[in-house]
Order: sequence, then C-alpha cells, then structure tokens
Amino acid sequence: MQGSPFRRGSISDDQNSVISAKWQPLHPLPTANGGFQAGRANDQILVLGGTNWSNGRKLWLDTIDRYDTGSETWASGGSLPTPVAYAAFASDGNDIYWLGGSDGEQASPHLFRASAVGSVSHIADTGYPVVYPGAAIHDGWLYVIAGGKNANDLKTLTAQSIRVSLDDGRIEELPPYPGGAVMLPAVVSTKDYLMVFGGASYNADTASVINTDQAYAYSYEERAWHRLAPTPYARRGMASCVLPDQTVLLAGGYGSLPDTDAEGFAIDLYRYNSQSGRYTPQRPLPFAAMGAALIWHNDRLYLAGGEDKPRHRTDHFYMMPLQREHFQATN
Repeated sequence: MQGSPFRRGSISDDQNSVISAKWQPLHPLPTANGGFQAGRANDQILVLGGTNWSNGRKLWLDTIDRYDTGSETWASGGSLPTPVAYAAFASDGNDIYWLGGSDGEQASPHLFRASAVGSVSHIADTGYPVVYPGAAIHDGWLYVIAGGKNANDLKTLTAQSIRVSLDDGRIEELPPYPGGAVMLPAVVSTKDYLMVFGGASYNADTASVINTDQAYAYSYEERAWHRLAPTPYARRGMASCVLPDQTVLLAGGYGSLPDTDAEGFAIDLYRYNSQSGRYTPQRPLPFAAMGAALIWHNDRLYLAGGEDKPRHRTDHFYMMPLQREHFQATN
C-alpha cells in the first residue's frame, strides 16, 4: 500500500534476533483450558472462563483462576456471572477487559472488567454480540477485529471492526478489516499500530474453515489499514504479545506446518519486526497448541493452556526468563 511504513519481507535467519533463553515448566493450570480470556492484572495472571472436554462433551467454563507471579502459585478467584469463551479480550496491565464471547448457546453483547483480585464489574451492554474476534487495547479503547455473531454458525463471520470505550462501552466503527471475514486472528497493539495476523475464513459452499497468512496494521493516527508481510504459515488461533522493543511474538496456532502439506497444531514461535517485515524463528514452544496465552511481565514470558489436539485442552504452563539484551539486536 502506498505510504505504508512497513517493509515486505519473509522468514529471516538472523541469529541476532533469536532469543536464547529456555522454557521452564511451572505449576499447571488448575483446569485444562482453551478459548479462555487471559492476561496480566498487576502481578497476577488471570485465566477467565474458557472451555474443555469431558466424556466427549464440550464444557463452557465460568471459572476465575489467578496466578501470583511473585509466589508462583495458583488460586481460585471465584466465578464469572456466566460461562464465557472466545470473547474479544485484552489487558491494560491493571485489569482484563472482555466483550462478548459465548456460553455455548449465544454470543454476549456485554463488556466486563476483571481486577487483579478477580473481582468482576459489568461496564455496559454494548448491543454488539461477538465471538471468535481478535482484540487489543490502546489508549482506553478495546479494538475488536472481525469475528462472528454465533459460535455455532460460522456463516456469521464478518470483517466488521469496532473500538469500544473501556469507560462506558460506547462503540465507534473502524474501517472494515481488509483481510475479510475471519475468526481467531492474532491481534496486538504497539505504540502506533494495531497489528493483525492470520485467522481463518469460512466457505459455506464446502463447509470448510480456511486458514490465512494475511497480516495488516491499523494506524491509530491515520485511521487506515496497511498491508504487512504475510505470516510464514496460514494459521488461526496464534498466541501473541509485544516485547519491550515493539517487536511481536507469534506462537503456535492451527494450520499449515513446516515440511508437510498437512495441517495441525503448531509448535513454532516467530519474532516479527515491522520495519524489516521479517519473521525470525525462535526456540520452539514446549507444546503445540491453538489459542494459548502468551503474556509478557517483568522480564518473563509466560505460555499457558490452549487446544493441543481435537476435542482436548491442555493445562501446561511455562515461563521463559528474558533479559534486556534480548531486545538490543533486532533485524
């Protein structure tokens, strides 16, 4: 796109951008979980709601689990007002906010906030039900990208994108997502841009889910979309986070795999630099999963849960210690 600040690139083999630290196992999640809402609230990591499977039946969860990064212990934070999974969610570092999600029957239009102690506050009925979107927070707004209106009907997927005020639930329309009507894209917010990676569309004629490698950035200043370099593989449900140097980590997901024509749950981790347009492979994840949580806090990178095989969830929880020198040399 003319005027784009981003370079077009591909996979990089620059070893200066590879994080050398190793993943370390931590106490597992209290419940194997995927499709949850998760993030950092002060020194706590919260895992809210989600889904798992028991005896061939999908369960929709209302649990609140809190991990104290200081004592390195899990505790129960009580229950959500209703079960919820696959919402538009993000953390501002102090609280976790989520809009929509499903209880297995219908998508919700409600905006909520959860604090570090696990207390939940209802902010507003926005009138905007949504499920399977991507989301990130910037400057007091929750940006909600694509997704659908019904967890059980993928024909409701849309390219519609909005931002929601975290104060009162007020909605403002954004330009439609240029990647089209997708579900489960990875979305992060940097200083100047909202970045969207991958996801999947739905072909109603063949009743098939089609993963994509498309990536775009929304300029907060210009209020316009710019095309990014495509992701190395077409995948949905990648975990993501932004590092202190404003590079982006993309982890796992479901879709294309290296050296095979098959699709599956991915174990690879990439570091994306928007200025070079390059994705640099990192040390692989300790487990393959879609919809895991990737959370940066206090020079530590946490990886939690997700769907690790069909009709199954994992309780894995890992940490990678990172030092500031990991952010000095990036391509």
